Amino acid sequence: MSENPLAGVVIKSMRDGGLTRIDLVRRMGYTRINRGLRRLDACLAGEPPSVKFFERLASSLSIAPETLQSRLAEFRAYQEARFAEGKRSDHDRQKQEFRPHLWIETSTERPTPIMGVALFGVNVFRRLEIASGILRLPVDELTQAVGQLCHRHNANKGGSAGPFGDITGYLFRKTWLETWRFSITGVLVNRNASRPVIPRTGLQLKNGCSMTLRGINRSVHEKGA
Repeated sequence: MSENPLAGVVIKSMRDGGLTRIDLVRRMGYTRINRGLRRLDACLAGEPPSVKFFERLASSLSIAPETLQSRLAEFRAYQEARFAEGKRSDHDRQKQEFRPHLWIETSTERPTPIMGVALFGVNVFRRLEIASGILRLPVDELTQAVGQLCHRHNANKGGSAGPFGDITGYLFRKTWLETWRFSITGVLVNRNASRPVIPRTGLQLKNGCSMTLRGINRSVHEKGA
């Protein structure tokens, strides 16, 4: 599905009724026109509207209940398709850009305070780059070298990952598919660890959205109209 089906029916109804965007948000009961326009534009751009906003929109455009239900179902399918496409694109990009590195395991995935993470990104606190040439070492020497890196880093940091709490271990991301786990003292725990899950953190704004900054994931929160 290449376009937002909800936007299609809304725009057609506006044209049929000779309504401008401002006319529509006024019909919907907004006295703060700019707020109404922002929510209308977000909906037309593909962000999921709240139930209250959706009901106001349908009523103001005199959309029949059966049409509303149909478009709502199409809209949900559209959102799921966009999400799946985004995940595939992000996954492919990460594979292409992959470089061997250490990922620091910590006592918490929710940083406190969050401001430093928002400004500098998660990787500053959780990721250590490793020269790709290290992969040319024999397995035993590679294991020893990575273990020494883990032990030295933990000692230099005093066992702390800053806003993410204590360092509890290390994941050596050898390849996209291969991850080794090491203890804080540099001992190899296993060579078949799972890939790390990057924490979802961000800055909460007054409009109900979390802002995407360097290394920060964006998430949209529904608010009542």
